[in-house]
Amino acid sequence: MLYGSKIVQTGLQRGMLFTAVVFGLAHAALAATPTTTVPPLILSGRQSDRPAGTYSAGVVEIIKMLDAKVDAPVILAYIENSPIPYDPEVTELIALKEHGASTEAMVALLHRGDELRLQLAQARSGANPPAAAPTYDNAAQVAYPAYPYSYPDASDA
Repeated sequence: MLYGSKIVQTGLQRGMLFTAVVFGLAHAALAATPTTTVPPLILSGRQSDRPAGTYSAGVVEIIKMLDAKVDAPVILAYIENSPIPYDPEVTELIALKEHGASTEAMVALLHRGDELRLQLAQARSGANPPAAAPTYDNAAQVAYPAYPYSYPDASDA
């Protein structure tokens, strides 16, 4: 019995020593690894180059109207008559919703931006039309009168 308990005690001590060494090496390896910050992975959409808290053109005015509790039909009319080609990012749509924008206002914002970008693309394609092929007038040719040509005789010279 005594022999069995000494083997068990030695095995436990060795196991604990092994565990301590492994964890110590793992801790040292993690401490030696340089930490780098990795930008977040965005699977869809685009990343913004703007600083946090800034919004694209026109969105700031809409947020101001929402904060001032302007009626929804007025905001819709503003969006539908705006010359700004809205192109909000997801964070801007979330900010609009947090400020109390209705779904109709956000849909109108997206549609107005698409509408203006389409008009701009059509204007650009119409401003530089392809060169037209030259037209040729194949009407009947006028007959010129015959002029008598007389060459001096070689013997006169």
